[in-house]
Amino acid sequence: MNAATGLIGRDAEVEAVDAALEALDARGGGFLAISGEPGIGKSRLLAELAAEAERRGHLVLAGRAAEFERDVPFAAWIDAVEPALERLDRDRLARMGVARLDELATIFPALRDGSPLDVVGDRLGAHRAVRELLDGLAGTRPVVVVLDDLQWADDASLELVAALARRPPAGRVLIAVAHRPTEALRPLRRGLDRAEGARAVELDPLGPDEAAKLVPDRVPPGLRPALLHEAGGNPFYVEQLARAPAAAGGEGRPEILEGGFTVPAGVAASLAEELGDLPEPTRRLLRGAAVAGEPFDLWLAAACAPLTVDAALAALDAALAVDLVRATPLPGQFVFRHPLVRRAIYAEAGEGFRLAAHALAAKALASRGIEPSARAHHVARSAQPGDEEGIEVLLAAAERHASSAPASAAAWYGAALRLLAEAEPERRADVLVRRARALLAAGHLEESYDAMLAALELAPPEGVAEPVALLAEIEQWMGRPDAAEERLAAARARLDEGDPKIAALLALRLMFTDIWNGRRESAEANGLAAYTAAQRAGDEAVLAAVEATLGQLLAHSDVAAARGLLDAAAARVARLDDDRLADALDTLYSLGWGATHLEAFDEAVGHFARGLAIARRHGVARYLMTFRTEPAEALVRSGRVREALAVADDAVEASRLHPSPRFLWWALWLRSTILLRAGEVDAAEADLDEADVVRRDIPPQAMVDIWMGYQRAALLSTAGDHAAAVAALEEAGGGPDLELIPPNDRQWAWEILVDAALDRGDLPGAQAWVEEAERCAQASGLHGLAGFAARCRARLELARGDVAAATAAARASVAAFEALGTPFDAARSRALEGECLAAAGRRADAVTALQEAEATLHELSVERYRAEAARALRRLGRRTPPRGAAGPGAGPGPGGLEALSARELEIAELVHRELSNREIAETLFLSEKTVQTHLRNIFVKLGVSSRVAVAVAIEQAREDEA
Repeated sequence: MNAATGLIGRDAEVEAVDAALEALDARGGGFLAISGEPGIGKSRLLAELAAEAERRGHLVLAGRAAEFERDVPFAAWIDAVEPALERLDRDRLARMGVARLDELATIFPALRDGSPLDVVGDRLGAHRAVRELLDGLAGTRPVVVVLDDLQWADDASLELVAALARRPPAGRVLIAVAHRPTEALRPLRRGLDRAEGARAVELDPLGPDEAAKLVPDRVPPGLRPALLHEAGGNPFYVEQLARAPAAAGGEGRPEILEGGFTVPAGVAASLAEELGDLPEPTRRLLRGAAVAGEPFDLWLAAACAPLTVDAALAALDAALAVDLVRATPLPGQFVFRHPLVRRAIYAEAGEGFRLAAHALAAKALASRGIEPSARAHHVARSAQPGDEEGIEVLLAAAERHASSAPASAAAWYGAALRLLAEAEPERRADVLVRRARALLAAGHLEESYDAMLAALELAPPEGVAEPVALLAEIEQWMGRPDAAEERLAAARARLDEGDPKIAALLALRLMFTDIWNGRRESAEANGLAAYTAAQRAGDEAVLAAVEATLGQLLAHSDVAAARGLLDAAAARVARLDDDRLADALDTLYSLGWGATHLEAFDEAVGHFARGLAIARRHGVARYLMTFRTEPAEALVRSGRVREALAVADDAVEASRLHPSPRFLWWALWLRSTILLRAGEVDAAEADLDEADVVRRDIPPQAMVDIWMGYQRAALLSTAGDHAAAVAALEEAGGGPDLELIPPNDRQWAWEILVDAALDRGDLPGAQAWVEEAERCAQASGLHGLAGFAARCRARLELARGDVAAATAAARASVAAFEALGTPFDAARSRALEGECLAAAGRRADAVTALQEAEATLHELSVERYRAEAARALRRLGRRTPPRGAAGPGAGPGPGGLEALSARELEIAELVHRELSNREIAETLFLSEKTVQTHLRNIFVKLGVSSRVAVAVAIEQAREDEA
């Protein structure tokens, strides 16, 4: 590529591009980020990358963001991907493995068939769909996505880039972006810098000798020094000044661009002179094109001008002749020579022309049946107050994208408000609430708060519940929990004996606040008040919400009462249609968690799934996060460990898009607990460490402290630091009696405390905790608690030397978990039974139990515990069969240690010696990230998923050698 580019002074940058393409050809995808000031050559370097990729036979998808279309969702991606999609129908995409076609249709117009879409896209769904699409396109040849001028990209486009950096496509996909180094893009650049396989290129000004090579021979020698001085090594400025070299060094004011970048006065003057020399029809067409968009369609530019088609064609030829615009590969579509050229034309057109042209653009698009989302940009810039058609276009576009592109939706709701008459307070209140929701989802908490306050002032008395509740929620996220509670309590007090429905909803919200702050007694009191008010209101949806939430709370302490409330709520919900539940999604949330606590795991997953479907269909953005996360606990408790981890992975990804750190904390904490139960200790600890960082941005809340301490104790216990585990657990639980942890949530606490007592030889202490576990299990009647209590009893009796009692307890634990239908915990207890049988000298029975446990744990892909069972079998002289990947999507079986490289084998040996990643990195003088990469490769080659399994593989290889 180097010799053919003609790029002057960019050898190192061209080498970086070559390296990115070589990596794509050799092993898969990656990221390339090019940054620099306006005109420095970013677009030229991207163009060279695209040309070289096409020469290699790769599929190139090129798009760019535009300065004046920053409210259009996914605009840069549509520009890049739409041409490829126009050549593919849905059937062919499905054959390529692209299944999320309806979600893709919410982004890309080419996939819409003209009928109304049933799917309202959400951000995580959009990201997964595009990732799947890129993998499908890369099935036969590598794909290179080129996105230029990212500093002007809409939020949805930027989020998609960041999401693909965090979780890249699996196939051969290179994503290359270019942008100015603006403050707004720093978070994205930090993410790209951390992405594996990412490369960064920063373009600096050319040196004097290199810049001089760009000056064409037609520039008189006497003007060259001033031109080069004015250009300052910027290639575009050299090119522009060469068109009017006399402008260099002249008087005038430089133009200041956003981000603090400056266009020299001579360059601005050169552009003005170039445009001033054009005939009027060409200038008019270019003004229309600047309004139409970038790239622009000729027919739309002509409509904006306005010009006839024949006049537009003649004007276009004149613009092409002087290189102000350039053709694209798509017929009838053109781009400006440089964004600064478009900017100059747009500014020169004048406000009056722009208003009229945007109105003409909206009218022309409507005449062609173009959807509201493509028209809203022009309507927002041209419609006048009272324009009902314009209001409807803006609202329709905002509703379509409230979940997938909330920042754009918020802008369109704001534009609709400007058009709405002051005499329509209820309608304005409704739009303000919708705008507040979109702003909240986009992370603009202060603006959301202001919009909701304005909505509350306009809302009729019967409509105050939602604004008050949402305001309180925003105040919680802004770190003002006291203000939130005061607002809810004051609104409730104002009602007195007023509308019981509103009273119930406000008491319900206070109950949620109490739950999060660990105030069980206050939560129950508010729950009972809400229940009384809901019964008086006679509203099925409200009563179901209260019953479900109160039932979820009582499930921790009074199983019979909880079951009655939850059954009643579930019956009501079954009679309500989805549209009615769209405004009462807390009901499904509480039903799901109540069912989880009562061990009705399939019911729980069903409630959460229905909630997610409703939230997506109705675009209720703040619940999309919740319903993606919550099924994970029910799944892992029911033994579907890998499925639970997949849900948790999605939850973490989705939570990174939410403005509240509470959601990210919760998703990380939840994934940490699942990883630990699956035996992936290092990953569990990494997630908890990140959760600990995130919690610093969360207002103090008792529940956060309780669950963080609980999980930290579990990790310490797994590491064998029992004293520290007990200390962490007691601090989280409010003292030695664990008063802050509900009895029915103590199952893992019992194991931690019993193991610690046994470790220090405190058999009476272990006995006390075992007895508490047995009392709670008997009182609740829950199989899961019985299983944990019996497992603790087995460990205690084994430590006492009563192997018969230990064996009986282990079998009782297996039976309890089998009755519950949780194969994971049943297998763990079966392995303990094998250990008890071995201690009793019943070798054959022990082998049978351990083999059954090992096989089940393999099928569940729980490698750590499977490896422990395999070790126990080897101590009994039995070998396990070679194990490859298991579970859904299992790949081929593993290779042996011979499949590892020398470095990988070295790392595997250090893993066997129980060194941490950090210790391995220090020993081998590597970075921790490099060690992690090697470990991932080792896992794949050996067909395992944990460090323990790597250690077992080393042991087994040594036994074979012996």
